[in-house]
Amino acid sequence: MLLGSSVLAEISVQGTNATLRWSPAAGPVSGYIVSVSRNGGTMHDEIMVTSNQVTIAGKPGDLVQIAVRAWGYPDGQGPDYGPSSESSEPIRFTGVSSVSAVLAMECQACGTFAIVDTGGSFSVSTVYPTGGSWELVGTEQFVPGRLQALLHERNTGALWIGDVGPNSVTPYASQSDPSFSRFEVARPYDLDGDGAAEIVMHDEASGLVEIWGMVNGALVRRTQWAGPIGWHLFAVSDLDGDAGDLWFDAHNGLVAVARFQNLAFAGSYILAAPSSDATPVDVSDYDGDGMADVLWRDDSGVMTITSRYGNWSQTPQIVPGQPGDQSLVPVGSADFDGRRGSEILLQNLTTGQIGVAWPAGGRQWLMSLGDARWSVVDVY
Repeated sequence: MLLGSSVLAEISVQGTNATLRWSPAAGPVSGYIVSVSRNGGTMHDEIMVTSNQVTIAGKPGDLVQIAVRAWGYPDGQGPDYGPSSESSEPIRFTGVSSVSAVLAMECQACGTFAIVDTGGSFSVSTVYPTGGSWELVGTEQFVPGRLQALLHERNTGALWIGDVGPNSVTPYASQSDPSFSRFEVARPYDLDGDGAAEIVMHDEASGLVEIWGMVNGALVRRTQWAGPIGWHLFAVSDLDGDAGDLWFDAHNGLVAVARFQNLAFAGSYILAAPSSDATPVDVSDYDGDGMADVLWRDDSGVMTITSRYGNWSQTPQIVPGQPGDQSLVPVGSADFDGRRGSEILLQNLTTGQIGVAWPAGGRQWLMSLGDARWSVVDVY
């Protein structure tokens, strides 16, 4: 009788410890051999356990892959070894107790949104304002020193800002206008570098862009700009360290960057997609060189990073992960571990599980929502 194989079922990482669980193998199993490959195979360990889980210790910055196989005496004679499982995806140890971020999440089916600090400082959940069909756009400081949530009403386009407290989100400012219904609203961003975020609204049909911000406690229109017609505004982020810029998907393998200085248009750049089926999904400084990089995702789920001026301008960087897993999508980017350079926040749309991918390799799961109806819309 031969021993069956196991399948890695769950991996959780806390700082420099990774806990693995796997499905029990068929047959009379005496134990399991866990193979740990560290830092590209330069080091290799084997650990013998009797249960179907183990905790692996590492050092900050370690990158490991793990496989498991059963062993036993299925014929009552010499030990027999089952086939090895497939190796896990790369796992990076951060050296901190957890990767921390403030997540803006919503459950449209529940009529509820939440602001959650994954480090455990606070977790606020509240219902949407009455009278309308609201959506959560993101969190930012529209007034310096105040963490605030931005809501958008889908039908009228009305804007609503609330202060995020330890136990509630309280109204701070709102604005509506008959013209708002034509606009889509981008994630908020500090476009002019004054410490307060602006709200960028874009009408794809006409190309019109409006930028709004807080002035003396009220939301006011700061500027208008005639942008590209028919192009999709997918990100607001800084290109080259001078403030904030607008990023448009031209739907033909090109990305146009509209540079802004002091909320005024100051020129544009064009970037090409790494492949014909790649779609731009986010912009951030993933390699910590001070220059913006573009995150792309193709039809099979493969993610790639390119840049105009940075380290990946010549050779696109493929983000390690699970190619072909179309349920795993990027939902935001931020520097989660304070080591320079942004990481990519991922969400499994089927299970609700959230994880972080390091462009240089590895992934650490943050949390499981336990309810796939919840989606992450922003990370702060």
